[in-house]
Amino acid sequence: MCFGFAFQLPVVMALLSMAGVIQSSFLRGGRKYALLVIFVVAAVVTPPDPFSQFVLGVPLYMLYESGIICASVIERGRARREAAEAKREEEEARREATEEARRRAAAAATGAPRGTLPAGE
Repeated sequence: MCFGFAFQLPVVMALLSMAGVIQSSFLRGGRKYALLVIFVVAAVVTPPDPFSQFVLGVPLYMLYESGIICASVIERGRARREAAEAKREEEEARREATEEARRRAAAAATGAPRGTLPAGE
């Protein structure tokens, strides 16, 4: 049962990264603490022989590292999407400013005095 829960670690880390709760830099900084916690948990949940602890601890640490990789891929994708969205908003603002300038130029070219309405309106 412990081994089954252990394989959920990358999934949980990826979900937390998607939610913005954790960052890959935080996970990378806590590697030594994670290694210690992983082996302490492995020692508690396995029978009292070192082989069982090793058999649970090493794959769990590898899964932790894969979770870091997943989190960094998610962060890069998020950064790319945010950059594309910012660029799209900037282009839209520039397009709106250009259209406004054209409208003002057309209004100035018609020669109608500002603030007056055409006849019939």
